[in-house]
Amino acid sequence: MFSVDDLFTLCADQDAIHALLRDLGFEDPRPRVCPKCGAKLDATVVIHQGKEHWRCKAVACRRFVPLQSGNLGYSKLPPHKIVQILYFWARDTHKLDELLGLDPKTVADWSARLRLCVANGLDSENLQVGGPGHVVEVDETEIGRRQKGIHGHKTSVKGDIWGCVDRSTGVLILEVYDKVKVGELWERRFGPPRADELTTLCEQFIQQKSRLYSDGARAYVQIAAKLQCKHAFVDHSSGEYVRGDVHTNTIDGWWGRLKVWWNARGGVQEGHIWTTLKEFQWRGNLRGTDPWLSLLDYIRAGHFPS
Repeated sequence: MFSVDDLFTLCADQDAIHALLRDLGFEDPRPRVCPKCGAKLDATVVIHQGKEHWRCKAVACRRFVPLQSGNLGYSKLPPHKIVQILYFWARDTHKLDELLGLDPKTVADWSARLRLCVANGLDSENLQVGGPGHVVEVDETEIGRRQKGIHGHKTSVKGDIWGCVDRSTGVLILEVYDKVKVGELWERRFGPPRADELTTLCEQFIQQKSRLYSDGARAYVQIAAKLQCKHAFVDHSSGEYVRGDVHTNTIDGWWGRLKVWWNARGGVQEGHIWTTLKEFQWRGNLRGTDPWLSLLDYIRAGHFPS
């Protein structure tokens, strides 16, 4: 595991920081322009005072420019601050702006990009759960907020979320889906999910011939038949939550953790639900893997948005 002491040691070595940023693609080693006069730099690397430099082509300037003066992605942050943001964000550290002495908007921008990086990385892995002999629990939940003074449906729903978890491996998969009310205008529909709303997700993420456990939603009867899965359920509507080893308590437990985790961040904007959901899935599936190293792998793979 990469510790805080390792981070301080890395940040004290400027050459190591720039080598890491170049490896991640944040620092572009190609010649750009002279920071003094704006003229192009000579692409040939020269040694000046024992270190590698480019040299300005302008005769009136001829300034030596160190290689570490390359393009730090889209950010003007010092290199050691970029490394610190990556490390502490991966560790799910709160109040990064106060910890690192940065503007809150800068931290919010980096956090949004890192969430998208993780979401893109997960999306590229084509992850699946289940298979012969595996039990997969499936369920849905809603994300929103309670509204005071409103009777009946007391939640202003921002998104409908589907999830599944493999009991054997513990792998969790979460996705956003739409419950659409057919009419002249698009309108969200309340009530249980329909089979056509979930079939594509189940086909994408659950392997055939799994053992599918649900909470009694009728949609899964049709889906299980299509996936050649053995289907069993507990009827939550009648107060049944466990029947032998048939239950959905594992995925229900993840819903509780998800909502606590989201509430600790003051909620989630509607446009960031999917990326935030995938961040939670990524963190939930680490299990002993260093999140810092996992994040660096996604960045190296080119998933960080430019």
